[in-house]
Amino acid sequence: PAEGWNYGKLLIAAPDLFAGGVPRPLYVASAGGDFPGSLEDILEFAGIVDASSSQEAWSHEHFRTDGHYTLHHKSTYRGLEFLFTHWPVPDEIAESADFDAYQSHFAELSSRYGYTIQIPMRSIVRIGNQLLRQQDFEKGISVFERALEMYDNRPEAHWRVGEAYRLSGQLARARPYFERAYELAVEQDAPDLADYEETLETFDQDNQ
Repeated sequence: PAEGWNYGKLLIAAPDLFAGGVPRPLYVASAGGDFPGSLEDILEFAGIVDASSSQEAWSHEHFRTDGHYTLHHKSTYRGLEFLFTHWPVPDEIAESADFDAYQSHFAELSSRYGYTIQIPMRSIVRIGNQLLRQQDFEKGISVFERALEMYDNRPEAHWRVGEAYRLSGQLARARPYFERAYELAVEQDAPDLADYEETLETFDQDNQ
């Protein structure tokens, strides 16, 4: 960052901005071959941040052999790596098929990044399918019904509930979800519309 820009505005604002610590994950990079004065400004800024925050909340890396125009190649990758280090679902949660544990993980991410981050549909599918494979149909259905509360406008969310009911043998309860999935796919001109249509046709043929 050009910390000296606009008469050092960022440097002047930094002490108040970070008085209570770093509010969001922050990564700063500096280059040994930066323009005269620029490196000194960045190091001063880093010192201000460091005095108010833990190293978990922020990171400063110095690239000794880089310059102002080459720094971003390395620092962009390293910065994204640092910012999203907590994003992956821990193995112990991924293996648990525990919806509440997943929800807690993404609630923590929401707090860390400052906006609401819902459990991705792919993660919910992983949890629900694991339960269905274990023939724990009650919990599997519950997981997909909770997904439907978050993703009511997605055809897949309705289809997953229907499929869970179908696998549990509750055919009468399954069909309305397949129907709704197809209706939404038609309304949205979904690329996998044919799949939802085929689900309904096959379901009716198999259960005549």
